[in-house]
Amino acid sequence: EMIIHSQKLNRRDPLELVLTGGEDYELLFTISTRQEKKLLQTFQTLKTPVTCIGKIVSPNFGVQVFHQNKKIKSPHKKGYAHFS
Repeated sequence: EMIIHSQKLNRRDPLELVLTGGEDYELLFTISTRQEKKLLQTFQTLKTPVTCIGKIVSPNFGVQVFHQNKKIKSPHKKGYAHFS
């Protein structure tokens, strides 16, 4: 809530900050759909939560954000380039 209020005061989009601002402290990874069931079972056995947050699609689509199967955003920024 504080971030949303702060970003609105500065006339910035809070969703843009969340999507491209960095400070991400979760492990992100990709896995093939063939391995998904096995991965979920393994994490369940380890009592470690894991959440699917998206999927890799054709690069022609770019980055798109959906909520409840409705497109809500295409970020303008590309995020931080860690290795440039």
